[in-house]
Amino acid sequence: MNQFTENIRSVYPVSDEAIKLLFDSSRLMTFPKGATVISEGDANNKIYLLKEGFSRAFVNREGKDVTVWFSFPGEPLLMILGTISPAVSLVNVETLEESSVLVLERTEMERLFRQNLELCNWGRLLADKYLLMLEEFVTIDLCIPASERYLRLMKNIPELLHKASLKHVASYLLITPESLSRIRSRIRNKKK
Repeated sequence: MNQFTENIRSVYPVSDEAIKLLFDSSRLMTFPKGATVISEGDANNKIYLLKEGFSRAFVNREGKDVTVWFSFPGEPLLMILGTISPAVSLVNVETLEESSVLVLERTEMERLFRQNLELCNWGRLLADKYLLMLEEFVTIDLCIPASERYLRLMKNIPELLHKASLKHVASYLLITPESLSRIRSRIRNKKK
């Protein structure tokens, strides 16, 4: 089983037929590393699911990038899957390695949700998962020191630390790369 299918099934056990339906309703696009897939302000009428690769969503404020989201295979490039969404993208999305992306019109995703109960349940549980992540960020991560945020990240998304650059991880943790280096050094020294 590939990582795309495995990650989708980690949310809800969809059948091979449901995954085939998802592929048949999509268009596959490939992007090189460093490509901008979505720009802030773009019309937001599509759903993007990462088939292969790795990407990040970010905003640029006052000349600084703040990473708000990372996507692995089987995950959307944006947190929004349904038809209720802003008319334009609120974030930029770039590939952090060569990536292939399934692209669906929002109306097509809504049709799939109505037509296929497995995909509908997957979408609902995925939305619940991301809502919980957002709630934890607001109620926990924003209220604890950066070193604790880093430890939570190590525990909850360890693969991120192997795939993302120090700069991107730091921006996700809302700290500078220099602060992250000091935190990592302190943690390594405690383990000795």
